[in-house]
This record gives sequence, structure tokens and C-alpha cells, in this order.
Amino acid sequence: ADILYGNTAIREVLPLLKSDRRYDFKNGALKHLRDLEFDALLCTCARRAWPELALAMKLRIPNRVAYAHRGLSGLITHPVYPHHPAPFPAYFRDMVSILTGQSPEWPLRPAVYPDLEDCEAAEKLWHEFGYKSSEKVIAGFVTGRQPRGIWPVDWFGETLQSVQKISGCRIV
Repeated sequence: ADILYGNTAIREVLPLLKSDRRYDFKNGALKHLRDLEFDALLCTCARRAWPELALAMKLRIPNRVAYAHRGLSGLITHPVYPHHPAPFPAYFRDMVSILTGQSPEWPLRPAVYPDLEDCEAAEKLWHEFGYKSSEKVIAGFVTGRQPRGIWPVDWFGETLQSVQKISGCRIV
């Protein structure tokens, strides 16, 4: 929900809390969602669609878009067959492409819509870290969701040190 905040193409975001295997609806939240009478639900999880499809059935949503390569095709009214292998944002781009008829060629880099308060908070933090306005900084995460196939932390460190030496950037 935070990522979508400020996007002028989106009227409202309704974040749902999900426990391990199901959505938690308390204090009449399920009835409230059902009363909104959604026309469509996009099941955007490329790994398993059944929690979103189950939610769509509970909410009586007639149009259910999901990746059909994982089964449950009887519950999907608009199947999407993504191109494999690809990063997760590319799977979603495939979904949008199929639904809109556009060629899936737009960049995968997300658009961020910071407001004035966000910019001020970032500037304050930048100075708290001791950075100068003109200084180049590279920030990155050296973890992943996959249990295997991730570089050892030492490799990330060595690579980032090389980048720092070549570019003169500070590494976060």
C-alpha cells in the first residue's frame, strides 16, 4: 500500500493482512469488502494463487485474473501464462499486458511518488548519516527470498568494495 501511495492512477488501496495461509477478517471486514462489489480481482502472486482465488470466491468477484500455470484453472476466468524465467515484476507486466492489449515492453523500474513530507524526511536522514548533498551513495540489500542460490555475504561485500573503489560512491 505504501508503494502505491500518491499514484494518481489509483483511487484507493485496501491493504489486507494475511497470516500464514489465509486472510484475517475481523470486525465485519469481509462483509465490508463484499459490499464494495468488486468487478475483478488480480491474483498477482506468481507462486500460488489459491489464497487470492479463495478470497475472490468469498467476495463473489466474477472476474478473476491469475497465473494459470499453477493450477486451479477452474476458478480463473482470465488466465495469464507468464514468460519463464523472469523476475516477479515481469510476471505482473505480462498480466497487465494481456489485460490491456499493450506490448509488454515498458520498464520494470517502479515509479515512486514522494510528497514534500517524504522529501524533507529523506533530506533529514541523509544529513543524519553525515552525507553531503553532492555525494553519491549506493544503497542495496544483500538478502533474498530464495532459500538457495544466494551469493555468500562475503561476495556481496567484495563486489560492493570494488564498486566503491571504481566509482568513489559511499555504500550503504
